[in-house]
Parts: sequence; C-alpha cells; structure tokens
Amino acid sequence: MSSLSSSLAYGRSRLLFITVMSVASFLTGCGESNKSSTQVAAQVGADEITIGQVNSVFSKLQAIPGKNATEVKHEVLDNLIDQQLAVQQAIDKKLDRDPAVMQAIEESKRAILSRAYIDKIRAGIPAPTTAEISKYYADHPDIFSQRRIYNLRELDIAAKPGLADALRDQITKGLALEAIAADLKSKNIPFNATASTHAPEETAFEILSKISVLKDGQMTLIETKNALSILQVVSTKPAPVDEKTVTASIQQYLSNTRSKEEIAKQFKSLKNSTKIEYVGEFLASADTKTDAAKVSAETSNKVKEQSHSPDSSKVTVQSPAAPDVTKLMSGLK
Repeated sequence: MSSLSSSLAYGRSRLLFITVMSVASFLTGCGESNKSSTQVAAQVGADEITIGQVNSVFSKLQAIPGKNATEVKHEVLDNLIDQQLAVQQAIDKKLDRDPAVMQAIEESKRAILSRAYIDKIRAGIPAPTTAEISKYYADHPDIFSQRRIYNLRELDIAAKPGLADALRDQITKGLALEAIAADLKSKNIPFNATASTHAPEETAFEILSKISVLKDGQMTLIETKNALSILQVVSTKPAPVDEKTVTASIQQYLSNTRSKEEIAKQFKSLKNSTKIEYVGEFLASADTKTDAAKVSAETSNKVKEQSHSPDSSKVTVQSPAAPDVTKLMSGLK
C-alpha cells in the first residue's frame, strides 16, 4: 500500500506541476514562434520548445534544495515536453473546441490583457519622494517612532442584539474584565478568554487605533458583524523603529496606495465615458447602484454648498479614515 500511495502522490504532484507549467508558459509564451534554431531546447513532434520558454518558467520557480540551476532547468524542460504532448493530444481529440475549454482560454486571454493594461497604468505612476516617505513616518508615530508591544487580554463573545451596548456600559463604569466575564457566564452567553502579545504590524489598524490610546488596565470594545471582543491593555513595552529601517516598506505602501487610487480613477473615467447597459436579472441591481450614486453625489454637493456658505464654520466634515498599514508593517521585525 505504501508503494501505491507513493506512486499516486507522485502522479498527483507531477500533474499539478504540469498544470502550473501550462499556465506559466501560456502567460509568457506569446511571441515565441519566430525563434531561430539555436534557441530550440527540444523538438516534440512538429512543435518546438524554446530556451526562452524554459528560462521564463525557470525564473518563476523558487530555489529547490539540493538541486542546482542546470538540474532544475532540465526538469522544467521535461515538464514542458509533457505539457506539449498533452497539448498535441488535446488538439488531436478536438478538446480545444470544447465549450468549457474555449471559455477558459477566453477568460485567460481577458485576464492577461486586463492585467497588461493595469500594469501600464502602474508603470506611469511616479515613485514616492523622500519627503513623502518622511512625512508618512512622522504622521504615524504609533507605528514607528512611538511603537509599542502590547500585552493584551481578550474576551471573544458571540454577537447578540443589545449586547454591545450592555458591554460598552460596563466598560464605561469601570468594571473589571473578570467581573464582565462572570456576568456573561451567569447569563449563559458563550465567550472565549485569551491572553496574547501583539506588535503594531501584527494588529489590524482599526484595532490598533483603539488600543494605542489606552493606558495600562483600560479596555475597549471591538464590534464586527458576528462577534464582539473586549480588549484590555495589560501592559506595553516601547519598541520604536527608526525611519531608515522602514523606508522601503513605507515606499512600497505609498506606491501601492497611489496605484490603487490611480487605477480606480482610470476605471471610473472609463465607465463614465462608456455606455454600459445591464440586462435581465442584473437590471434591478444596476438601478440600486445608480440610486446610491445619485444620493452620494447629492450629499457631496450639499457639503460643498455648505462649506461655501456664510455659516460654513458650523459645518463639520469628517476626516478621512486612517490608512490600513498592516501590510506595510508586515516586514518589520
């Protein structure tokens, strides 16, 4: 049985690798047809596999322990040969005309072309300047210059109607976490108590923004759709990070943020300039989106009108939400 299991496992692994190679070569194989004979790595029937195809797939693989580049490239070529044999058989059996296969090819083509357009947008976006990186560092002391390690106690509680208000009231009155847990237990409300240590980069920003203002011993309530959490800061330990250490991470974060904003802007412009009609079952949802957009636009216009009125000093405009920096900080140690 062990021999059979090993054979099956190898077969599955081999098939998976061939599949991965198929996708990789499909994504990178365009324009490889006009190659000179010196660039041919293998002849498979009437078809050629080029050195360019081998190198393209090889460049996307991670290092394999115990094998050098030459050995891995030979394995890549062997798998490309298997792939090409499978392609030949699929065409011979007219599987390329199968509706599901044709749809998959079309979907891959659409994905490649849309990705190429998005990459072109990204390529035209200027990199963050040194001044912008320094400003971001200075604007987020809780993550950088005043970074702290948090020792937390937590109660995870299943959400129930009215429970959040009751818990919030108990926190405001200064009840101890043990007393709140005892009250939940007396009411047969299930909860889970844990203790943990968190660095800012390991904590979602919406949570970090709440616990960063707490003193030792203080608590806050975190609400989600299906659960409630009471977090208590037991103690904190200073662990600042200097600007030089996080410059690359901040640069990457700012670049990603700028890219997302520019891509969203471009697609909004395309949608506004292109006639788009929803049909059938999608018509109702389209009307809902249109109504929501109108309400948003009207609200925005009213805010603008008020901000230019004589009583504009009475208008309070909510500041933008702080950026989510969890990905930015993921590389910090």
